[in-house]
Amino acid sequence: MLALSEVSGTRIDGVPEQDQKAARDKQTASAGQYLGVGMTWTLSTLLFLWLGSFLDGKLGTKPALTVVGAFVGAAAGFYYMYHNLVIVPREKLEREKRDEAGRK
Repeated sequence: MLALSEVSGTRIDGVPEQDQKAARDKQTASAGQYLGVGMTWTLSTLLFLWLGSFLDGKLGTKPALTVVGAFVGAAAGFYYMYHNLVIVPREKLEREKRDEAGRK
């Protein structure tokens, strides 16, 4: 038996399949952006944590550089996250407003 969406090209709720696909694609892109930012924060923390631990082993300063590395990595990851989720969208919005005002 054919579903209504297969016959008419729309789902039962009345939203065309094209619009639903566009909404899914937008959600997937947003999810990818947020996952990427979270992974960057995590990986920068782990990288600097490992680097601090490595240097502690070489220099015999355990756990000082491990702790410093964890904080530096977390701070770098947080800065990246803040920049990409707060500053970049704000600048994009301001740029769009300027462009729109310039066209009038």
